[in-house]
Amino acid sequence: MAKQKTNSDLFIPTIKPYTLFPFSKPIVPYIILGLIGFIFYINTIKNEFALDDGIVIHKNEYVMEGFGGIDSIMKRDAYHSFYKQMNAKAQLAGGRYRPLSIVSFAIEQEFIGKYPDGHLPPANCWDENLNGKPDADEDINKDGLYNDNDCLTKGCMLRHFNNVLFYVLCVLLIYAMFKNHLFSKYPDMAFVAALLFCIHPIHTEVVANMKSRDEIFSMIFICLTFINIFKYAETRQNKYIVWSAVHYFLALLSKEYAVTLVLVIPATLYLFIDNFSFSKFFKLFAALGAALVVYFMIRFSIVVAKTGIPDTELLNNPYLLARGDQMKATKVFVWLKYFILLFFPYVLSSDYSYNSIPYRHFTSPEVWLSLAIYISLAILTYKLFRKKHPVAWGLVFFFANFLMICNLLIDIGATMGERLIFHSSLGWAVCIAWIFTEEARKKITSEKVHKALLWSVLIVLTVLCGIRTITRNEIWKNDITLFTHDVDVMPNSVLCLGNAGARWIDLSERPENKKHEVEYLEKAKGYLNHALELHPKYVNGYLNLGLAYFKLRDYNKAEETWGTAYRLYPSNPYLVSYYRVLSNVYIQQAFQDAKDKKLQNSAYWFERASKIFPQDPEIWYNLGGAAFSLGDYAKASAAFNQCLKLNPNHAQAKAGLANCPQAPVLP
Repeated sequence: MAKQKTNSDLFIPTIKPYTLFPFSKPIVPYIILGLIGFIFYINTIKNEFALDDGIVIHKNEYVMEGFGGIDSIMKRDAYHSFYKQMNAKAQLAGGRYRPLSIVSFAIEQEFIGKYPDGHLPPANCWDENLNGKPDADEDINKDGLYNDNDCLTKGCMLRHFNNVLFYVLCVLLIYAMFKNHLFSKYPDMAFVAALLFCIHPIHTEVVANMKSRDEIFSMIFICLTFINIFKYAETRQNKYIVWSAVHYFLALLSKEYAVTLVLVIPATLYLFIDNFSFSKFFKLFAALGAALVVYFMIRFSIVVAKTGIPDTELLNNPYLLARGDQMKATKVFVWLKYFILLFFPYVLSSDYSYNSIPYRHFTSPEVWLSLAIYISLAILTYKLFRKKHPVAWGLVFFFANFLMICNLLIDIGATMGERLIFHSSLGWAVCIAWIFTEEARKKITSEKVHKALLWSVLIVLTVLCGIRTITRNEIWKNDITLFTHDVDVMPNSVLCLGNAGARWIDLSERPENKKHEVEYLEKAKGYLNHALELHPKYVNGYLNLGLAYFKLRDYNKAEETWGTAYRLYPSNPYLVSYYRVLSNVYIQQAFQDAKDKKLQNSAYWFERASKIFPQDPEIWYNLGGAAFSLGDYAKASAAFNQCLKLNPNHAQAKAGLANCPQAPVLP
């Protein structure tokens, strides 16, 4: 019979522990952590959709199908519905196969219910870093387009509430993993690490932005994977191998980051299991390897690894304009920004894309400071790992996940993002918790003094982080509150500028802002023009700038601006709606001129309408009628013919064509 592993086989600390947190019952720390997480984020339940929620949730046709859409979600790229609606192919290299959180949105939708008449809400507020998406949630409703305020708020409370619950569950599983397994000999450290992770304000994007549920799911299943691995190490029961593999597979389906466990799991076992060898855990590694292989087989059969589209869009390739050493230097500088945010998460933003972080050179002191910090941390990781020091796990976990988002090994198509550091922040929390507890224990001889200092620091941190988190959650209420705030934080971000401009257009539509309509539209123009100065090929900027001109009734500038968007992205589906509304304005003017006997002017406006909205047979019919009245029978015949091409059964066009002298005979 194989000898079972016991706790004596695990790492035994050299420092005698004592309890800085004398919890009366084992459940007390779980209650404390759960309450803190709940209190910090419960105010998000009054929030709406924001940022890129549209692409993944309420503009996703498969999510809107409820249970019926789950099969399609599992078989497609996360952005497949978006690409289809945008008349585009996959634009992001490597694809985005993260179906688990999207399935959860579909399940929620089944209980929320379908939107009226079973259709998707209007897809008019895309906010992901992809080209060519209008952002005005209330797009010119008074002029004949759509208003989707109702669809933006329906079901938000349920989804946000679930996000809070999932985050609390994540924190509790982290504590359980630390307390019962990784740091079972360091209960104080386990609690402090879970607490620091729980209260960190940098996590506001992950919880407040519903789309980022994939980050939470990923961490949940990573924790469950480790918990079952340690249960197997302690009991040698094969059922824990199965559960480890299942949870690992679910972690991969949540987000690709779980691939880092290929390195982290062996490192973890080496650190915490005496006399560790791969042969002793062969069955475990075989099961985990099988889960990884199955995942990649599924993933590669679904997503497009290489899009075939040149990466020439600044919003997908923020280093496109970098020259010389700028790309590498700027990437290294971004590492410093992550490091600072982990310690001082005061200035937060929903976007860090071009040109929010100006390019750096290796002559910049900040670049060398960043290199010095990370090289020092790497050396420290190596030294502590060789000593099998418990805190080495935090550094290994930090670096393993950081390598996925630092643009060193993988080009992620973004400069940085607060949600991206979510996983690495757990490693950071472990390191800081060790300093607060075990290292401080070496320096502070009095247990009472140590306890008083630690409690004081943690209480102050919890209060400060709570204030920052709760206020930041309020900014995440919707796109209007988010971008009108963050544009001041990132005044040179193309996306912040473009979205802020769109949001001011939204605000100009509100009845209570009627007297400020022109002021708000001019403000929108300012933001949008600045975005276009930074990124002259920003399709979304032209679409919304044209919208601002339209609302200001500067129709010539609106047509000119939308014309630029058309040249950059001729298949953009929103141009059809915009041109239709603009053509209606021209048609109304044409009829008015005809009524006033200004036939030449009437024909002019009908012709302009035909150029921007040529798919409407009625425009061609009216153009033919105006030309006929002016005696321009050649133009009239051509217009009537075009009308009949679009609508062969148009009786009036047939009659008009028959009355044209020398009218060509249709086959």
